[in-house]
Amino acid sequence: MTYDVGLNHSYTSGVCAVPCGASGLLQSVILPFITGTEVVAEIIGIGDTAELDFAGILAHFPVGLRRLVITYTIGGASHTAADDGSGLIVGNHLTGTLVHNTGAWTLTFEAGSAPDAVNITASYLYGYPGADWRVLYNRVSRNALGAAETFVNVCNEMVLHNTGLSGTENVWIGFREWDYSAQSAYGWDLNAYTSDPTAAEWMANHSTDGLGTATNYSTTWKHWNKMPMMPLTIGTTTYYIQSNQQCLKIETKVATGRYECMYIGFNRKYGTSSEYPFPIVIKAPYYGDALYSSNNAAHTGLSLHSGDTTGYNLLCVDPGGTFLICGGQATSRCWLTPRSMASTTELSGASIHPTMTSSNYPVRPIMIAERSPAIQLLGDLDGVTFTMGTGLVAGDIIKFDGIKHRVFPDVINTAYFDFFAISECAITTTT
Repeated sequence: MTYDVGLNHSYTSGVCAVPCGASGLLQSVILPFITGTEVVAEIIGIGDTAELDFAGILAHFPVGLRRLVITYTIGGASHTAADDGSGLIVGNHLTGTLVHNTGAWTLTFEAGSAPDAVNITASYLYGYPGADWRVLYNRVSRNALGAAETFVNVCNEMVLHNTGLSGTENVWIGFREWDYSAQSAYGWDLNAYTSDPTAAEWMANHSTDGLGTATNYSTTWKHWNKMPMMPLTIGTTTYYIQSNQQCLKIETKVATGRYECMYIGFNRKYGTSSEYPFPIVIKAPYYGDALYSSNNAAHTGLSLHSGDTTGYNLLCVDPGGTFLICGGQATSRCWLTPRSMASTTELSGASIHPTMTSSNYPVRPIMIAERSPAIQLLGDLDGVTFTMGTGLVAGDIIKFDGIKHRVFPDVINTAYFDFFAISECAITTTT
Protein backbone atom coordinates (compact mmCIF):
# COMPACT_ATOMS: atom_id res chain seq x y z
CA MET A 1 0.00 0.00 0.00
CA THR A 2 1.28 3.47 -0.85
CA TYR A 3 -0.02 6.96 -0.32
CA ASP A 4 0.79 10.50 -1.33
CA VAL A 5 0.25 13.17 1.30
CA GLY A 6 -0.82 16.69 0.41
CA LEU A 7 -2.48 19.60 2.14
CA ASN A 8 -5.65 18.18 3.71
CA HIS A 9 -5.42 15.33 1.24
CA SER A 10 -4.43 11.71 1.19
CA TYR A 11 -4.53 8.96 -1.40
CA THR A 12 -3.94 5.25 -1.34
CA SER A 13 -4.32 2.29 -3.64
CA GLY A 14 -3.72 -1.39 -3.25
CA VAL A 15 -5.18 -4.85 -3.35
CA CYS A 16 -7.56 -6.02 -0.63
CA ALA A 17 -6.87 -9.70 -0.04
CA VAL A 18 -9.39 -10.15 2.78
CA PRO A 19 -13.03 -10.87 1.91
CA CYS A 20 -14.08 -7.58 0.37
CA GLY A 21 -17.67 -7.51 1.41
CA ALA A 22 -18.64 -5.18 4.20
CA SER A 23 -16.55 -6.95 6.82
CA GLY A 24 -13.30 -6.73 4.90
CA LEU A 25 -12.62 -3.63 2.85
CA LEU A 26 -14.30 -1.05 5.06
CA GLN A 27 -13.18 -2.22 8.48
CA SER A 28 -9.74 -3.62 7.57
CA VAL A 29 -8.55 -1.18 4.89
CA ILE A 30 -10.52 2.05 4.67
CA LEU A 31 -11.07 2.94 8.32
CA PRO A 32 -7.39 2.57 9.35
CA PHE A 33 -6.41 4.82 6.43
CA ILE A 34 -8.90 7.66 6.87
CA THR A 35 -9.30 7.87 10.65
CA GLY A 36 -6.92 9.63 12.98
CA THR A 37 -5.71 8.25 16.29
CA GLU A 38 -7.42 9.39 19.48
CA VAL A 39 -5.39 10.55 22.48
CA VAL A 40 -7.35 10.94 25.71
CA ALA A 41 -6.17 13.00 28.69
CA GLU A 42 -2.45 13.21 27.85
CA ILE A 43 -0.75 15.04 30.73
CA ILE A 44 0.94 18.12 29.26
CA GLY A 45 1.75 19.98 32.47
CA ILE A 46 0.95 20.60 36.12
CA GLY A 47 -0.76 23.78 37.22
CA ASP A 48 0.99 26.31 39.41
CA THR A 49 -0.95 29.02 41.20
CA ALA A 50 2.06 31.32 40.82
CA GLU A 51 2.48 30.72 37.05
CA LEU A 52 0.36 32.06 34.16
CA ASP A 53 2.38 30.94 31.11
CA PHE A 54 2.84 27.34 29.96
CA ALA A 55 4.27 25.78 26.78
CA GLY A 56 5.22 22.40 25.40
CA ILE A 57 4.93 19.90 22.53
CA LEU A 58 2.24 17.24 22.29
CA ALA A 59 3.45 13.65 22.21
CA HIS A 60 1.87 13.05 18.78
CA PHE A 61 1.36 15.18 15.67
CA PRO A 62 0.24 16.48 13.22
CA VAL A 63 -2.87 17.40 15.18
CA GLY A 64 -6.24 17.45 13.45
CA LEU A 65 -7.88 20.84 13.06
CA ARG A 66 -10.34 21.62 15.88
CA ARG A 67 -9.43 18.30 17.51
CA LEU A 68 -7.55 19.52 20.61
CA VAL A 69 -9.33 20.03 23.94
CA ILE A 70 -7.34 21.18 27.00
CA THR A 71 -8.70 20.43 30.48
CA TYR A 72 -7.51 22.34 33.58
CA THR A 73 -8.69 23.35 37.04
CA ILE A 74 -9.02 26.82 38.56
CA GLY A 75 -10.20 27.26 42.12
CA GLY A 76 -11.33 23.65 42.25
CA ALA A 77 -13.55 24.00 39.16
CA SER A 78 -12.79 22.13 35.94
CA HIS A 79 -12.55 24.11 32.69
CA THR A 80 -11.83 23.35 29.04
CA ALA A 81 -10.26 25.20 26.12
CA ALA A 82 -10.24 24.14 22.48
CA ASP A 83 -8.33 24.69 19.24
CA ASP A 84 -10.41 26.91 16.94
CA GLY A 85 -8.89 25.43 13.78
CA SER A 86 -6.79 28.48 12.94
CA GLY A 87 -4.02 27.89 15.46
CA LEU A 88 -5.61 29.63 18.44
CA ILE A 89 -6.68 27.93 21.68
CA VAL A 90 -9.69 29.59 23.27
CA GLY A 91 -11.21 28.79 26.66
CA ASN A 92 -12.28 30.02 30.07
CA HIS A 93 -9.67 32.34 31.62
CA LEU A 94 -6.97 31.61 29.02
CA THR A 95 -5.77 32.04 25.47
CA GLY A 96 -3.23 29.91 23.66
CA THR A 97 -1.72 28.77 20.40
CA LEU A 98 -1.24 25.46 18.60
CA VAL A 99 0.99 24.60 15.64
CA HIS A 100 -0.85 21.68 14.08
CA ASN A 101 2.09 20.26 12.13
CA THR A 102 4.54 20.20 15.06
CA GLY A 103 2.26 19.82 18.07
CA ALA A 104 3.81 22.89 19.75
CA TRP A 105 1.40 24.71 22.10
CA THR A 106 1.25 27.64 24.49
CA LEU A 107 -1.25 28.63 27.17
CA THR A 108 -1.54 32.03 28.87
CA PHE A 109 -3.92 32.31 31.81
CA GLU A 110 -5.60 35.54 32.86
CA ALA A 111 -4.16 37.43 35.84
CA GLY A 112 -5.79 36.12 38.99
CA SER A 113 -6.78 32.85 37.28
CA ALA A 114 -3.65 30.73 37.54
CA PRO A 115 -4.38 26.98 37.35
CA ASP A 116 -4.52 24.77 40.41
CA ALA A 117 -1.56 22.49 41.09
CA VAL A 118 -3.16 19.50 39.33
CA ASN A 119 -2.63 17.92 35.91
CA ILE A 120 -3.34 19.91 32.75
CA THR A 121 -4.43 17.38 30.13
CA ALA A 122 -4.95 17.33 26.36
CA SER A 123 -7.30 15.15 24.34
CA TYR A 124 -6.88 15.26 20.56
CA LEU A 125 -6.83 13.44 17.25
CA TYR A 126 -3.63 13.06 15.23
CA GLY A 127 -2.57 11.61 11.90
CA TYR A 128 -1.30 12.67 8.48
CA PRO A 129 -3.60 15.01 6.52
CA GLY A 130 -6.51 12.97 5.23
CA ALA A 131 -6.39 10.53 8.16
CA ASP A 132 -8.44 12.94 10.21
CA TRP A 133 -11.92 11.45 10.29
CA ARG A 134 -13.30 10.63 13.73
CA VAL A 135 -15.53 7.59 14.30
CA LEU A 136 -18.52 8.77 16.32
CA TYR A 137 -19.92 5.26 16.59
CA ASN A 138 -19.35 1.86 15.02
CA ARG A 139 -21.86 -0.76 16.12
CA VAL A 140 -24.23 -3.55 15.12
CA SER A 141 -26.89 -2.09 12.83
CA ARG A 142 -30.28 -1.04 14.18
CA ASN A 143 -33.49 -1.91 12.35
CA ALA A 144 -36.45 0.37 11.69
CA LEU A 145 -37.63 -0.09 15.30
CA GLY A 146 -34.23 0.83 16.76
CA ALA A 147 -33.38 -2.71 17.88
CA ALA A 148 -30.10 -4.46 17.07
CA GLU A 149 -30.41 -6.18 13.70
CA THR A 150 -30.52 -9.98 13.90
CA PHE A 151 -29.06 -10.52 10.43
CA VAL A 152 -27.09 -13.78 10.41
CA ASN A 153 -24.27 -12.21 8.41
CA VAL A 154 -22.34 -8.99 9.03
CA CYS A 155 -24.59 -5.96 9.41
CA ASN A 156 -22.86 -2.92 10.88
CA GLU A 157 -23.34 0.85 10.90
CA MET A 158 -21.13 3.80 11.71
CA VAL A 159 -21.07 7.59 11.61
CA LEU A 160 -17.88 9.58 10.88
CA HIS A 161 -17.17 13.27 11.48
CA ASN A 162 -14.76 15.81 10.04
CA THR A 163 -14.34 19.59 10.11
CA GLY A 164 -14.39 20.59 6.43
CA LEU A 165 -11.46 22.17 4.59
CA SER A 166 -11.89 25.35 6.62
CA GLY A 167 -11.55 23.44 9.89
CA THR A 168 -14.69 25.18 11.16
CA GLU A 169 -17.50 23.11 9.62
CA ASN A 170 -19.23 19.85 10.50
CA VAL A 171 -19.25 17.01 8.02
CA TRP A 172 -21.22 13.98 9.24
CA ILE A 173 -21.39 10.90 7.00
CA GLY A 174 -22.74 7.40 7.54
CA PHE A 175 -21.81 3.92 6.30
CA ARG A 176 -24.10 0.93 6.77
CA GLU A 177 -22.34 -2.24 5.72
CA TRP A 178 -23.79 -5.66 5.08
CA ASP A 179 -22.76 -9.11 3.87
CA TYR A 180 -25.80 -11.00 2.62
CA SER A 181 -24.25 -14.31 1.60
CA ALA A 182 -27.61 -16.00 0.95
CA GLN A 183 -28.06 -13.66 -2.02
CA SER A 184 -24.34 -13.31 -2.80
CA ALA A 185 -24.80 -9.61 -2.08
CA TYR A 186 -22.35 -7.30 -0.32
CA GLY A 187 -22.39 -3.55 -0.01
CA TRP A 188 -22.61 -0.25 1.86
CA ASP A 189 -25.62 1.98 2.25
CA LEU A 190 -24.49 5.62 2.45
CA ASN A 191 -25.94 8.53 4.39
CA ALA A 192 -25.14 12.09 5.51
CA TYR A 193 -26.56 14.47 8.09
CA THR A 194 -27.07 18.15 8.91
CA SER A 195 -26.77 17.61 12.68
CA ASP A 196 -24.81 15.30 14.96
CA PRO A 197 -26.51 11.88 14.77
CA THR A 198 -24.35 10.26 17.49
CA ALA A 199 -27.20 9.69 19.91
CA ALA A 200 -29.70 8.73 17.23
CA GLU A 201 -30.05 5.95 14.68
CA TRP A 202 -28.00 5.69 11.51
CA MET A 203 -31.16 6.70 9.63
CA ALA A 204 -31.76 9.71 11.89
CA ASN A 205 -32.92 11.77 8.91
CA HIS A 206 -35.50 9.21 7.75
CA SER A 207 -38.51 11.37 8.63
CA THR A 208 -36.84 14.62 7.56
CA ASP A 209 -37.95 16.55 4.48
CA GLY A 210 -38.04 14.48 1.31
CA LEU A 211 -36.42 11.36 2.71
CA GLY A 212 -39.45 9.95 4.48
CA THR A 213 -41.37 9.29 1.28
CA ALA A 214 -38.38 8.08 -0.71
CA THR A 215 -36.95 5.24 1.34
CA ASN A 216 -38.08 2.34 3.49
CA TYR A 217 -36.55 -0.48 5.48
CA SER A 218 -36.25 -3.87 3.79
CA THR A 219 -36.76 -6.62 6.37
CA THR A 220 -35.37 -9.16 3.90
CA TRP A 221 -32.17 -7.35 2.95
CA LYS A 222 -31.93 -5.63 6.35
CA HIS A 223 -31.19 -2.16 5.04
CA TRP A 224 -32.76 1.13 3.91
CA ASN A 225 -33.39 0.26 0.31
CA LYS A 226 -33.66 3.68 -1.32
CA MET A 227 -30.39 5.09 -0.01
CA PRO A 228 -27.37 5.43 -2.33
CA MET A 229 -25.59 2.08 -2.24
CA MET A 230 -22.07 0.90 -3.07
CA PRO A 231 -22.28 -2.75 -4.19
CA LEU A 232 -19.19 -4.90 -3.59
CA THR A 233 -17.89 -8.27 -4.64
CA ILE A 234 -16.52 -10.98 -2.40
CA GLY A 235 -12.82 -11.88 -2.55
CA THR A 236 -9.72 -9.99 -3.67
CA THR A 237 -10.18 -6.62 -5.32
CA THR A 238 -8.16 -3.59 -6.37
CA TYR A 239 -9.15 -0.38 -4.61
CA TYR A 240 -8.38 3.34 -4.59
CA ILE A 241 -9.20 5.70 -1.72
CA GLN A 242 -8.98 9.48 -1.49
CA SER A 243 -9.74 11.44 1.64
CA ASN A 244 -9.66 15.04 2.79
CA GLN A 245 -11.45 16.91 5.55
CA GLN A 246 -14.68 17.22 3.64
CA CYS A 247 -15.16 14.14 1.47
CA LEU A 248 -14.22 10.57 0.59
CA LYS A 249 -13.89 9.01 -2.84
CA ILE A 250 -13.59 5.23 -3.10
CA GLU A 251 -13.19 3.12 -6.22
CA THR A 252 -13.18 -0.69 -6.33
CA LYS A 253 -12.53 -2.99 -9.25
CA VAL A 254 -15.42 -5.36 -9.88
CA ALA A 255 -14.42 -6.81 -13.26
CA THR A 256 -11.74 -6.34 -15.90
CA GLY A 257 -11.78 -2.69 -16.88
CA ARG A 258 -14.83 -1.96 -14.72
CA TYR A 259 -15.00 -0.04 -11.45
CA GLU A 260 -17.62 0.98 -8.93
CA CYS A 261 -17.07 4.50 -7.59
CA MET A 262 -18.63 6.50 -4.78
CA TYR A 263 -18.39 10.06 -3.45
CA ILE A 264 -19.60 11.06 0.01
CA GLY A 265 -19.26 14.31 1.96
CA PHE A 266 -19.28 18.01 1.10
CA ASN A 267 -19.12 19.31 -2.44
CA ARG A 268 -17.25 22.42 -3.57
CA LYS A 269 -20.11 24.80 -2.96
CA TYR A 270 -20.95 27.80 -5.11
CA GLY A 271 -21.66 30.11 -2.20
CA THR A 272 -20.62 31.11 1.30
CA SER A 273 -21.00 28.94 4.40
CA SER A 274 -23.92 31.07 5.56
CA GLU A 275 -25.64 30.64 2.20
CA TYR A 276 -25.00 26.89 2.01
CA PRO A 277 -24.02 25.53 5.44
CA PHE A 278 -24.31 21.81 4.59
CA PRO A 279 -23.29 21.22 0.96
CA ILE A 280 -23.75 17.44 1.29
CA VAL A 281 -23.75 15.16 -1.72
CA ILE A 282 -23.64 11.37 -1.97
CA LYS A 283 -23.23 9.64 -5.30
CA ALA A 284 -23.01 5.87 -5.49
CA PRO A 285 -23.32 3.31 -8.28
CA TYR A 286 -26.74 1.98 -7.25
CA TYR A 287 -29.61 2.09 -4.78
CA GLY A 288 -31.98 -0.48 -3.35
CA ASP A 289 -31.66 -4.27 -3.12
CA ALA A 290 -28.89 -4.78 -5.62
CA LEU A 291 -26.44 -7.34 -6.85
CA TYR A 292 -23.50 -6.24 -8.96
CA SER A 293 -24.02 -6.86 -12.66
CA SER A 294 -21.77 -5.54 -15.39
CA ASN A 295 -24.78 -5.35 -17.69
CA ASN A 296 -27.10 -3.55 -15.29
CA ALA A 297 -27.95 -0.18 -16.81
CA ALA A 298 -29.13 1.14 -13.44
CA HIS A 299 -25.52 1.28 -12.26
CA THR A 300 -24.03 4.68 -12.99
CA GLY A 301 -20.71 6.38 -12.49
CA LEU A 302 -20.24 9.78 -10.91
CA SER A 303 -22.43 11.65 -13.34
CA LEU A 304 -25.79 11.63 -15.04
CA HIS A 305 -26.32 12.53 -18.64
CA SER A 306 -27.88 15.91 -19.21
CA GLY A 307 -31.01 14.24 -20.56
CA ASP A 308 -31.38 11.72 -17.74
CA THR A 309 -34.09 12.63 -15.22
CA THR A 310 -34.23 9.39 -13.24
CA GLY A 311 -31.73 10.60 -10.65
CA TYR A 312 -30.48 7.21 -9.62
CA ASN A 313 -28.47 6.76 -6.40
CA LEU A 314 -28.01 10.43 -5.50
CA LEU A 315 -28.61 12.30 -2.25
CA CYS A 316 -27.82 15.94 -1.62
CA VAL A 317 -28.82 18.78 0.69
CA ASP A 318 -29.94 22.08 -0.77
CA PRO A 319 -29.04 25.50 0.70
CA GLY A 320 -32.22 25.50 2.79
CA GLY A 321 -31.24 22.24 4.52
CA THR A 322 -33.71 20.02 2.63
CA PHE A 323 -32.59 16.49 1.80
CA LEU A 324 -33.08 15.73 -1.87
CA ILE A 325 -32.96 11.98 -2.39
CA CYS A 326 -33.32 10.67 -5.89
CA GLY A 327 -33.16 6.90 -5.68
CA GLY A 328 -35.09 5.74 -8.70
CA GLN A 329 -37.63 8.54 -8.71
CA ALA A 330 -39.20 9.18 -12.07
CA THR A 331 -38.44 12.91 -11.88
CA SER A 332 -35.45 13.75 -9.72
CA ARG A 333 -35.16 16.95 -7.69
CA CYS A 334 -31.42 17.15 -8.27
CA TRP A 335 -28.85 15.67 -10.60
CA LEU A 336 -25.14 15.61 -11.36
CA THR A 337 -24.17 16.67 -14.82
CA PRO A 338 -20.82 17.28 -16.56
CA ARG A 339 -20.20 20.66 -18.16
CA SER A 340 -17.40 21.76 -20.47
CA MET A 341 -14.42 22.96 -18.44
CA ALA A 342 -11.80 23.59 -21.09
CA SER A 343 -11.41 23.46 -24.84
CA THR A 344 -8.70 21.51 -26.62
CA THR A 345 -6.71 24.70 -27.18
CA GLU A 346 -6.85 25.54 -23.49
CA LEU A 347 -5.43 22.10 -22.72
CA SER A 348 -2.59 22.30 -25.21
CA GLY A 349 -0.07 21.77 -22.41
CA ALA A 350 -1.79 18.66 -21.04
CA SER A 351 -0.32 15.18 -21.21
CA ILE A 352 -1.99 11.80 -21.18
CA HIS A 353 -0.33 8.43 -20.66
CA PRO A 354 0.28 5.56 -21.04
CA THR A 355 -2.11 4.73 -23.90
CA MET A 356 -3.17 8.16 -25.16
CA THR A 357 -1.16 9.93 -27.84
CA SER A 358 -3.11 13.18 -28.18
CA SER A 359 -2.38 16.00 -25.72
CA ASN A 360 -5.62 17.86 -26.51
CA TYR A 361 -8.29 16.42 -24.30
CA PRO A 362 -11.38 18.07 -22.77
CA VAL A 363 -12.36 17.44 -19.16
CA ARG A 364 -15.55 18.47 -17.46
CA PRO A 365 -16.42 19.26 -13.83
CA ILE A 366 -19.38 17.39 -12.40
CA MET A 367 -21.90 19.94 -11.20
CA ILE A 368 -24.78 19.48 -8.76
CA ALA A 369 -27.96 21.05 -10.06
CA GLU A 370 -31.20 21.47 -8.11
CA ARG A 371 -34.15 21.13 -10.47
CA SER A 372 -37.12 21.61 -8.14
CA PRO A 373 -38.54 23.77 -6.66
CA ALA A 374 -35.79 26.13 -7.86
CA ILE A 375 -33.31 25.62 -10.67
CA GLN A 376 -29.83 26.46 -9.41
CA LEU A 377 -26.28 25.17 -9.47
CA LEU A 378 -25.14 24.16 -5.98
CA GLY A 379 -21.50 23.20 -6.53
CA ASP A 380 -19.33 20.49 -8.03
CA LEU A 381 -17.59 17.34 -6.88
CA ASP A 382 -14.25 18.01 -5.17
CA GLY A 383 -11.40 16.58 -7.24
CA VAL A 384 -13.60 14.72 -9.74
CA THR A 385 -14.01 15.51 -13.42
CA PHE A 386 -15.40 13.61 -16.39
CA THR A 387 -13.65 12.87 -19.62
CA MET A 388 -14.74 11.08 -22.76
CA GLY A 389 -13.60 7.48 -22.95
CA THR A 390 -12.25 7.17 -26.49
CA GLY A 391 -8.73 5.78 -26.38
CA LEU A 392 -8.55 5.50 -22.60
CA VAL A 393 -8.20 2.38 -20.48
CA ALA A 394 -8.73 1.95 -16.75
CA GLY A 395 -5.85 3.35 -14.73
CA ASP A 396 -4.61 5.82 -17.34
CA ILE A 397 -3.37 9.13 -15.97
CA ILE A 398 -4.35 12.47 -17.51
CA LYS A 399 -2.30 15.46 -16.44
CA PHE A 400 -3.60 19.00 -16.85
CA ASP A 401 -2.94 22.22 -14.93
CA GLY A 402 -0.08 20.37 -13.26
CA ILE A 403 -2.41 17.88 -11.55
CA LYS A 404 -2.52 14.15 -12.25
CA HIS A 405 -5.95 12.55 -12.68
CA ARG A 406 -6.41 8.78 -12.75
CA VAL A 407 -9.31 7.64 -14.88
CA PHE A 408 -11.82 4.88 -14.17
CA PRO A 409 -14.46 3.56 -16.55
CA ASP A 410 -18.15 3.52 -15.75
CA VAL A 411 -19.47 0.07 -14.84
CA ILE A 412 -21.52 -0.31 -18.01
CA ASN A 413 -18.88 1.54 -20.07
CA THR A 414 -21.20 2.34 -22.96
CA ALA A 415 -22.23 5.95 -22.37
CA TYR A 416 -20.77 9.11 -23.85
CA PHE A 417 -19.16 10.05 -20.55
CA ASP A 418 -17.58 6.68 -19.86
CA PHE A 419 -14.70 7.75 -17.65
CA PHE A 420 -14.42 9.77 -14.49
CA ALA A 421 -11.06 11.27 -13.52
CA ILE A 422 -9.97 11.43 -9.87
CA SER A 423 -7.25 13.97 -9.00
CA GLU A 424 -4.06 12.65 -7.39
CA CYS A 425 -2.34 15.90 -6.43
CA ALA A 426 0.40 15.52 -3.83
CA ILE A 427 2.38 18.06 -1.84
CA THR A 428 5.45 17.01 0.11
CA THR A 429 5.30 17.74 3.83
CA THR A 430 8.01 17.84 6.48
CA THR A 431 6.04 15.96 9.13
